[in-house]
Amino acid sequence: MTIARFHCPFAGLGGCQDGSGNGLTKTSLISHLRDRHFNGDALATTKLSLATNLVVYEAPEVTLKRMGLWLCGGYFKTHTLRSKCRHGSDVVSPPDCGDGVVRSIGRVKYG
Repeated sequence: MTIARFHCPFAGLGGCQDGSGNGLTKTSLISHLRDRHFNGDALATTKLSLATNLVVYEAPEVTLKRMGLWLCGGYFKTHTLRSKCRHGSDVVSPPDCGDGVVRSIGRVKYG
């Protein structure tokens, strides 16, 4: 049985070493993103990079699609493509490009 490994789309950002360059399993990558890139001071760096750098934006878009996930740009939490994100009483669906294609990253605002 082959174990699928995914590379951190933020490798190099804030000193991330992408599991020492070997990549991470899906569960490990989700934990890594939550703990390393979507938390504390690193979150501001991640948000700014996603909002201002197309290369940084495209890498997680590809990785998350391969994993069958989308990232809520409001709370920076990952969800399966069938799941919605709850923002209090509001419910946010995975972003739709308008042509039936679902994006893997929701609106990212800095600030």
